[in-house]
Formats: sequence, C-alpha cells, structure tokens
Amino acid sequence: MTPTRYVDAHDGTRLAVYEEGDPDGPTVVLVHGWPDSHTLWDGVVSLLAERHRVIRYDNRGAGASDVPGPVEAYAISRLADDFGAVIDALSPAGPVHAVGHDWGGATVWEYLSRPEAVDRVASYTSISGPDPQRLSRYIRDSLARPYRPRRFLRALAQALHFSYMAVFCIPVLAPLAMRMFLAAAIGRRYITTGLPAEHRYQGPTFVADAVNGLKIYRANVLRSLVGPTRDRVVDVPVQLLVNTDDPFVRPYVYDEAPRWVARLWRRDIRSGHWLPMARPQVVAGAVSELVGYLGGARPARALLRAEVGRRREPFGDTLVVVTGAGSGIGRATAVAFAARGAEVVVSDIDEVGLKSTLTTITGSGGGAHSYVVDVSDADAVERFADQVCASHGMPDIVVNNAGVGAAG
Repeated sequence: MTPTRYVDAHDGTRLAVYEEGDPDGPTVVLVHGWPDSHTLWDGVVSLLAERHRVIRYDNRGAGASDVPGPVEAYAISRLADDFGAVIDALSPAGPVHAVGHDWGGATVWEYLSRPEAVDRVASYTSISGPDPQRLSRYIRDSLARPYRPRRFLRALAQALHFSYMAVFCIPVLAPLAMRMFLAAAIGRRYITTGLPAEHRYQGPTFVADAVNGLKIYRANVLRSLVGPTRDRVVDVPVQLLVNTDDPFVRPYVYDEAPRWVARLWRRDIRSGHWLPMARPQVVAGAVSELVGYLGGARPARALLRAEVGRRREPFGDTLVVVTGAGSGIGRATAVAFAARGAEVVVSDIDEVGLKSTLTTITGSGGGAHSYVVDVSDADAVERFADQVCASHGMPDIVVNNAGVGAAG
C-alpha cells in the first residue's frame, strides 16, 4: 500500500502514514510493534473502515518510514513523540482513539503519561503491550519479596518469558542472526506460529523491519529495568485486550492496572500474541464498541461485562432467550434469569401465559421482551431469531424449554 502522506517527527524522521475509511467518522489510530509494519492491521482496517476514519503509520525503522541510525533514536520517548506528531498532523482539531500492539502498545502508554494526552486521546485499546515502566516495577518488586510465593513465582515466570530480550540487545550478532533466521521461510512462519497463511500480514520489508526494530530493545529494555517509575494515574479510558495464550506477556501482569487507570475495561481473549492477525474481528468489534459508547451510543453488553469495578448481578449484562416461557419450567427459568440480572426475551404460543410471565418479571424490576411464537413452525422460529438479533443483539444464552419440541 502506498502511503497517503508523510509526517515529520520532532527530530526530522519521516513517518509514512496511511489513511482509510470514513473521513467523517471518529478517528482511530493504529500503532504496530516489533517486527511488524502498518500491514499488521490489514484485517482490522477492513472491518473498521466503514464507520471510522482509520489512520496507521510505519514506526521509525519500519515499512516506508525513515530508518535512523543511532540506537537512542529508538527510545520509547521518541516513539511517543512520533505518535504525537502523527495525531497532531492528522487530527489537529480533535482527540483520537488509539489502538496499540506490542511496542506500539508501550508507545501509547508512554504518551498517556504526558499532560496533553487527556485532551488528545479519547480512548486507548492495548493489545499485548503493557506499560514497560510499570511492568518492570511489578517484576522487580515481586522478585524482591520471595515471602509472597505466588507473586514471586509469577514475576519469575514473566521474567523468563522476556529472556529473549537479552539476546535481542546484543549488538551486531543479534541483527545478523535475525536476518539469517528470517531469510528462511521457516523463520518467517515461526514468528506467526499457529496463524493460517491468509492471516499473516507481513509486508515486503518484513525482514528489514525486524532487523532494524531490534534497536528498540537495545534502547529501552535496560532503561526500563533501572529507570524511575511513574506513578501518574491514567485519566484516558483504557481497554485491555488480554491474550490468555500469549507466550511473551502473561495475563496476570495486567491485574494491577485498576490501581493506576481511572476507567478500565478488560477482555480476556483466547489467543496468542498476534491477536490483530489471528482474530481481527475481535479487535475491530471491541474497538467499535468502546468508540461508540464514548461517542454517546448505548453500550454493548460485552462492553458492560468488561468494565472493571462495575457492580453487576451474576447474569447482569447478559441477554437470555427462553422459549416456551408462558408457563411451567420455561416461566420459572425466565424469572430466575431475570432475578439474577439478565435481560430476558421470552416466547410462547400462549399469549395470555406469556403476558403473565412478562408482568412477573417487570413487576420485580427485571427487563424482559415478549414474542408470540409457535416453535413447531420452522419459518416462524427463523423469523423470531432474526427479529431478536435485529432488535436486541446476539443472545448470550438460549434456553429451549424442557418438554417443548422446537423446529429446525
């Protein structure tokens, strides 16, 4: 893809920027990490572009952007400067919704520590890219307290998962070995193990990007281990997409995020490190829900369930469909779900009984919707399913009443 334009960073580095989607929609900025370029987001962009203005750029050292020579040019503060330069150039009049992966995630965390972030970033969705300073403090503090064995062992395990970074920091040898490794097809496949070929979004500069990007590790890993740790609370709304099978970043390192993020959503997702490639629809859906909600739309149930610290009943923010709910087991099931916080859709061929069920639920403060449906009529059932999805969204739980035959 040809860059839409170029933006000059504060130190003169030229950054390649790509703009797609609806120019009148909310602006979403996608920031990649190592060893990727803007192509990491190909699958996500195609899903966001219809309703959002989507901006992505090649980090310094990647894709069509300039490749600075000095290692210090890749310090996380410089990467955050780049992000700031891009959003100032592409969205000078309003804030953006940021999405970061890997070192792209770390870049946005760094930017969020700056006073201007609250006015320039409307929300941040972080994927496999924790704040390096806070993560380093978590590891250091936990390893210093072996008398807390659970925390100690978790920190030790995370440190071991990061052991590859020490190798990446070796000058000359690491770039040479990386170039040789990725020049072979097996090396490129190893980077994205478990992903089907059609989901491996690697651009023509992939090998060079990986080699150049090693300077990010040399510039930042040691500094994050020995440098000061910030205590500033992040006031920007943050959404964590936590990959439970990530071999590099373990899920528990995010557990303390509520202490320093004022508004937080967390979704644990069964995926490895490269979620934007493996499940782009999950990323796009999560981003769209948060962007829409902050823009004034009714919050999706999945987003409500993800909000950290929000009190809810056992089945709160859940849509349950119960057929045959006009009497007996079906009615009792619907009433029980509603009493535990669920939004309930009830159906039955018995209109009188159905109204009684609806009255019972709403009279107790529950939320319910009723539909007269003959479940022995396949066409009627199909129409009912379509209507429920169109009016209320995809159900989380569907219960077909015991003893009632359903068509289809």
